[in-house]
Amino acid sequence: VFQTYQKAKPKIINVQSQHTGLSIGRTDVIDKVENLVNRDINVLIQGDIGVGKTHILEHLKFNKKILKLDDTDNIRVSLIFMLLYLYKNDKEAIKELLYNDLPLDQIKTKLNRLSVKNLCDEIKKVVAAKEYVLLIDSVDRITPKAVKTLEELKDTFTIITSAREIPLNKNSFLWNFEIIRIKPLDRKFALEL
Repeated sequence: VFQTYQKAKPKIINVQSQHTGLSIGRTDVIDKVENLVNRDINVLIQGDIGVGKTHILEHLKFNKKILKLDDTDNIRVSLIFMLLYLYKNDKEAIKELLYNDLPLDQIKTKLNRLSVKNLCDEIKKVVAAKEYVLLIDSVDRITPKAVKTLEELKDTFTIITSAREIPLNKNSFLWNFEIIRIKPLDRKFALEL
């Protein structure tokens, strides 16, 4: 019997802060974004890679219901799952009115036949204006179809998102967004972090 022995690889330990609400050097931006969202103003947080855009999004707190949109590449599928989530968790009564006793898998089949525009119209029927915050981690690689979708939904949801840069040919949805540009942390805060 031939056995090989390898040196054990060292385990990588990810040390996380015990302060889950820790936000060094970004509290002013977080407060500003929360204030804008509470006034139903759409927000784009813009900055270079690694400056803390996602960190800011993760530390926001407000008294509104949040829907998170993870995939803007396949926006149609994301919209279908958004509707199914709403029907299952928050809008059962509307589901009953629109679809009677159909199970969710049959509703999904019906929704799969709808265009992106029709899916947006369906969402607008289901939710009240500004009832939800739509949180999108990044729109760096936003597709033209997703741009059209955000143009459709920006008056229905309060949208919060981030990006490094959005090309001119894809920024038409931003006309009513407050754009907050963030820079790397000052040295004082970087050392504290």
